[in-house]
Formats: sequence, structure tokens, C-alpha cells
Amino acid sequence: IPNHVVEQLDVRQSLVKRCEMIPLTVTVRNVAAGSLSQRLGIPHGQILRPRVVEFHLRNPKADNPLINMTHIEAMGLAARPEGEYMRETALAINDLLRSYMQEIGVELIDLKLRFGRFHRELLVADEISPDTARFWDAQTHEPLDIDRFREDLGNAEDGYQELLHRMMGGEG
Repeated sequence: IPNHVVEQLDVRQSLVKRCEMIPLTVTVRNVAAGSLSQRLGIPHGQILRPRVVEFHLRNPKADNPLINMTHIEAMGLAARPEGEYMRETALAINDLLRSYMQEIGVELIDLKLRFGRFHRELLVADEISPDTARFWDAQTHEPLDIDRFREDLGNAEDGYQELLHRMMGGEG
């Protein structure tokens, strides 16, 4: 999947391509949680079939509103083929990550991605981490991500460490 990463320099640093960022967040939702449950009244934890793909305008002053492809085109943020590419690429990343996480006993609840242009090529230009995706333990449904902080569940660092432990080959 074309992305902005050039090289991983060490455990904390990467060399990346400087992209012209598109002011959108593309969210793929596999399970209802967070703002989706709040906005639409879908019960927290309900599996979504089909998966839900959302575009949000990155504008904190306007509370990052939900927008659709016609808004994106009318605002000149991206052409329709670019919007479709972002949607399809986000779904592909979601499917790859979801499959991997299932193998280590983790549910991928949702995933947020950003895209940017580098020499006219559209690239994924974002990290995937417990700050940009929701990860739950597959057995207990306990959050292993930033929701531990947001929902004042405590031990946010423990959740991140558990996720890292599993990704590095430890038992779930």
C-alpha cells in the first residue's frame, strides 16, 4: 500500500516523505463505539455489517464535521477518483490489520487514516497506533487503546504495553 514511510530509523523515529496533507480523516468502523454510538444510537459494541466508512473534515473549530464525497468535491479537497481511492485503501488496510489482530487475540474496532499527496501521488500519510485506532481484547472486550484514558478506565500505559507485547509475539 503506497505510503509516506521511507525508512524506520530506530524504535522512535522514521524517515517519511513530506506530503501535502488532505484535510480529511477517513474512518473505517467494524464495531459501533465512540462518536458513532453517540450520534446514531447504535449500541456500543454492535458489529457493523457492512463496515462503515466515514470522511471527517479536519477542522477542530467546526468539531471535525462528518462530510460526504460531494462535499469533498465541492470544497476542492479531492476529486471523486481520489475519494474512492482513499475509501478502498482504508478498507484494504482495515482488512489486513483486522486479520493480523485476530491472530493475536485482539479486535480491531475502528481505524482512522490520513492521506497526502507526494509529487501528485496519493499516499497513506499517517501512523496506525492505539491513538488512531481502537483495539479491544477479543475475550474480555477490554480496551487496549486511548479509550483507557478517554473513559478514565485507568492503566492506559498497561493497555498499550499489552498490545505491544502481543504484537511482538507474546501470549494474549
